Amino acid sequence: MSQFGMSKRQYIGFMLPTERFSSRVENYVKYRPGYPATAIGMLKSEVGLMPDWVIGDIGAGPGNLTRLFLENGNRVYAVEPNKEMREAGVKLLGSNQNFISINGTAESTTLASGTVDLVTIGQAFHWFDRKATKEEVIRILKPNGWAAIFYNNRIFGRSGLQERYDVIIDRYSKDFAYVRSTNVPENDLKAFFEPDEMRSWKTEHAQHLNREAYLGRVLSSSYVPQNDSNCFDEMVKELNRLFDQYSADGVITFEYETEVMFGRPGHAG
Repeated sequence: MSQFGMSKRQYIGFMLPTERFSSRVENYVKYRPGYPATAIGMLKSEVGLMPDWVIGDIGAGPGNLTRLFLENGNRVYAVEPNKEMREAGVKLLGSNQNFISINGTAESTTLASGTVDLVTIGQAFHWFDRKATKEEVIRILKPNGWAAIFYNNRIFGRSGLQERYDVIIDRYSKDFAYVRSTNVPENDLKAFFEPDEMRSWKTEHAQHLNREAYLGRVLSSSYVPQNDSNCFDEMVKELNRLFDQYSADGVITFEYETEVMFGRPGHAG
């Protein structure tokens, strides 16, 4: 495995990354957290983001991150290999003339060389071949172009909710420990931006979920067993007990720290 590469284990014994979300699109669209609009202000301040910049959003899914940049007036090429996710993005955002849906991967976006001001990656970097993705990002970026990796990370150590939640999911999931997004080593993230320095910015936000939304948020994750699994009913019972323990007035709160890592891959800072 190379400095940036992914273990072949991800492709042996597990569903291919590009196929994992096909049956989860509805829950993903409804219940996955978005990204705070303050990230746009940060990018304006730190990297000079302007409304006329062209954005290449890689692994765009149904457009959770794409939407932020469309609202800023940017033209966005939303690159997504999964057909169902891509179609959901078109349905949600296709009426915006600055939205262009692209059938492509992180390693082969199909975008023309030197045409993108800023590459964005939202909640997807852990699925990519890091070396091939870096080469592709450098290819499509304009000279001195920027890249930004976004992650919504659940906050641990406050109420005990997230720790209890992870124990339940790990008990019923075959690959939770392996595919969770927090498994990306910091050295891999830093190496993606080298020889430039990786900068980082963080902010907090929260989702307030009723029982239906809470269970939908759970089932939007690729590692969670679906309703055709033998263990599904028992898992849902445990998740409902967790909801009952931590909810207030019929609502449970998932707290997140959004981290944006940014720099200019292939360019000295």
